[in-house]
Amino acid sequence: NHKEYYFTVIAYGQNQYQVFNPTTASGGQKIPFLAGRRNIKTYTAIPHQIDSEKGGTIQVAQYGDGPEITRLDGVGNGGGELELTLTEVKDIMDGNGSGQPTYMGGLGPVAIKVVDPLEVKNGEYTLTLDGANGNAQWEITDGAGAVIATADTTISFYNEQIIPDLGLSVAMQQAPAPGGDDEGTYDNGVIFSEIIYEDPSKEWWFGIKDDKSYTPFNWILAGTNTNPTEEPATLYPDQNGDAKGNFENIVNGTWGPYMYASANNRSVVNGFDNYGMGPAQSIGRNLNDAADLHSVDIVFTTDVSKWTRVPVFEMAEDAALSEHGDKKLTQRQDTSWTLENGALKRAPGLEPGWSYFPGYAIDIETGKRLNMAFGENSWLPGQNGNDMLWNPTATLLMLPGNTVNGGYVFGGQHVIYVFADEDKISGSNTDLEYKGANPNDWPLKDLMADLVKTGGLGNIAKANFWRACRWIGMPTLRPGNNFDPYTELPTQTRIRIRMNSAYSNRTLAGGPNGGNPQFLFNTANIATRVYQDTIGKSAMETIRVVPNPYYGFSTYEASQLDNLVKITNLPETCTISIFTPNGTMIRQIRKDNSMTYVEWDLKNTYNVPIASGVYIIHVDAGALGEKIVKWFGALRPVDLNSF
Repeated sequence: NHKEYYFTVIAYGQNQYQVFNPTTASGGQKIPFLAGRRNIKTYTAIPHQIDSEKGGTIQVAQYGDGPEITRLDGVGNGGGELELTLTEVKDIMDGNGSGQPTYMGGLGPVAIKVVDPLEVKNGEYTLTLDGANGNAQWEITDGAGAVIATADTTISFYNEQIIPDLGLSVAMQQAPAPGGDDEGTYDNGVIFSEIIYEDPSKEWWFGIKDDKSYTPFNWILAGTNTNPTEEPATLYPDQNGDAKGNFENIVNGTWGPYMYASANNRSVVNGFDNYGMGPAQSIGRNLNDAADLHSVDIVFTTDVSKWTRVPVFEMAEDAALSEHGDKKLTQRQDTSWTLENGALKRAPGLEPGWSYFPGYAIDIETGKRLNMAFGENSWLPGQNGNDMLWNPTATLLMLPGNTVNGGYVFGGQHVIYVFADEDKISGSNTDLEYKGANPNDWPLKDLMADLVKTGGLGNIAKANFWRACRWIGMPTLRPGNNFDPYTELPTQTRIRIRMNSAYSNRTLAGGPNGGNPQFLFNTANIATRVYQDTIGKSAMETIRVVPNPYYGFSTYEASQLDNLVKITNLPETCTISIFTPNGTMIRQIRKDNSMTYVEWDLKNTYNVPIASGVYIIHVDAGALGEKIVKWFGALRPVDLNSF
């Protein structure tokens, strides 16, 4: 409306560590608020359209938007949510991932956001950290290597720093890694988790929801039961480091970190029946570090080109009851499946124990596709437990129970395992990225043969194999559902788990910063576009005289002696000619500035007030065109007494 608005900004400090109480010894905080003493100024803002600015302006971004960011080196997200671009996901699934992932604007590993949309310029910039701990500082350089901005402080403190020349701000702080947060001060590194259905009306995932009972439903061992002394509590001892149980709430308690998963096996302890059903291997679980829990996406799809080649593990508690005598958590020795012309087919000629998972997993932190595995209980053929396919049922319990599993069937125990993209195997860093459908390319394949062994060699194999597992999911179908996930999945489904990741040293493919975090961002998609002829010409049609008609006064006037209107939405350079209806020019105003309006005091060239009536206002902007506006004004008599 082109009116002037006035505001002031006051910096302040607040500290109320204890509410003031004069009756206590300490007294508490006597001065909880301190107002800043500098910058006591009044600022003026005039709301206006911007199309006519700089020869035609298109504001692409809004306050808070962010540029796409590419991770060049290092890891870490500063505690922010990450989301890969659709192009990046496609490249990863096509096998063309660079190992330097690109993130959607506003959902990247650094909080870079627009604070002044009209100042955002098209350019490519690099943000580099000079270290990988809390003392690190960042620097931004442009495409030519010139330094644009440097950090005011280290990343050990949260600081949002505005870069006026770019119209952007950068906010960075070292995020605490997952694990060890017994007080729950940062949710143990869990940012959020969710399950997204492409068609929300077709929810099908139900899952085994973790609880605190002393039954197989208590499959995520997080909480305060860390030092139990009596049965049955001793059968379900919680792991240290998650007293608040944040890891128990991931995807409604149906997913969790592998290191916190139960390793319970069937037994009888002091008269208590322990039906086992633990989905994890006790050996190697303690080698996992919660700090290595990265953000992941697990996607379920009927697109066969995106299915993941996986080993299938036996989940039966007793090898004597399993179909081929396989021990629990060893590769099933049943006929493998292969894909021919997009269809699953049994492959007796292949080595046993291999199938396909109807989907895939991606490490959002590193942009790598992950290896997966799933289990099934071959003692439960009625729950699809002996067909080497990932096809859980909707059945949780079968009553009355029995002495083998107490009636717990968990949909056939089609447990999902998601592995790391890299881990220290046998003492050396090993690339574990998914390499394709050939079982010989499965990076931990050589260890699987030794999982059946007992003693030293078997324990070493179990430790090295299972230490690489990061995430575990316990699936069942929603009650009433019964379908083949490979051909009848109701809708594509994505599970999103987002975790804190501390900025740390890890060399990515071709990393240019010695493993310390470095990021590339491009503002092309958010930069303001100027000198757009089409916009500039169309803006000519929005030129107005305000108010119109003018009845004695306007809201722009400040005193009883003022008579004022504004001609608005003007280009930078133009000539404004004001005529009477008979063609006499009474005033001409030449404009050559960045303002989008001029004020007319309703006087002619000789500073004489005009008469009431109709006037023709002609605006000539050269190459941008012309605009004619008719205006009517009824002037009031001069009032020298009051207003």
